[in-house]
Parts: sequence; C-alpha cells; structure tokens
Amino acid sequence: MTLGGAGFAGTFVLQISVVRGHSMDPLLSEGDRLVVDKLTCRLDPMRRGDVVIFRYPEDPDKDYVKRLLGLPGEEIEIRGGQLLVDRLPVTEPYVQLSRGENFGPVKVRAGHYFVLGDNRINSSDSRQWGGVPRDYLKGRALFRFWPVKNFTVFPSRVSAWLLLAVVAGLLWYMVLDTAESRPGYLR
Repeated sequence: MTLGGAGFAGTFVLQISVVRGHSMDPLLSEGDRLVVDKLTCRLDPMRRGDVVIFRYPEDPDKDYVKRLLGLPGEEIEIRGGQLLVDRLPVTEPYVQLSRGENFGPVKVRAGHYFVLGDNRINSSDSRQWGGVPRDYLKGRALFRFWPVKNFTVFPSRVSAWLLLAVVAGLLWYMVLDTAESRPGYLR
C-alpha cells in the first residue's frame, strides 16, 4: 500500500495519503484516505501494533503502510500462523487472512522495526525484505477520513494541539488543492 503528502502541514506534522493495494485488509481498503501523524513518531517511541507509514526499503521513493510488530532486539517468529515475539504469542485480532505459515525466527536488528500486513496472504513485508530502518519511518496512521462512512480514529497518543493541526491540514487539503497538496499513494 502507498501514501503521499499534503502542503505545509504535510511537510512537518501531517500527511494525507491514499491507500493502494490490499495488504492491510480488512483494516484499510483500496482508495481509503488517511491522515498520518508525522510528528509524534519522532518524539514518542514506536509501539507494537502501531499502523505505520514508511519508505519501502527496496525503493525509498515508494511509501508503504503496515503494522509494526517487532521492535529492535526482539526475536520474531511465526509458527502455524501464530506470531511469536521473544517466543511469546501475540494476540492479533486484526489478522483475518493467514495461511498458517511458518517463518523465522529472526532477530530484529538495532535501529530497525519488523512490519507485517494484516492480510498476511497478500502482503509484501518484513518476511520478504527484512526490517525497516528507523529513519525510514514517516509516521503513524492517525485516522481514516474517506470514505466518510468508514471514518476511523486509530489508537494513538493524540494531544489537543495535534488534533488542531489535523483540522488545519484537512482544511489546507480541501481548500488549496494544488499539486503539493494532492495525496500520494501507499502500497
């Protein structure tokens, strides 16, 4: 899945992105529009379960969206479709499509994160190309605003000032529809 940015707010605080692909089904679908929080991922540690946007390690001109599941230094394994972190099972209620595969174990390198798509049978992720370097992380998915009927706020540590920035960014996006404010795409 791919993503892109919007205007001044998109440069520093927010990014508006359009989902392309099915690797995050059923959470995110083709054509969904997201607001991405680019600021707090620089100020606040990443957490297991965060839905993150990052530059694809094999082509940094493309942005991907996946779920962050492995932190630096952790051992990741999938046994019969069950994710294990440091040999302990992780509950993943968001995974509905899996082949019951086996993978690993692998140790997440220092300064890297292990990411997986929720739709495990249709996702290019850390199982194929390894960890995502910390400096490739662009932000966390804050909320989906389109389609309106699927409006969703994603779990996060959102402050009042950030919500104001989000509203300002959306207004910027809707009012000043310039080439710089058009959304990019996620894979």
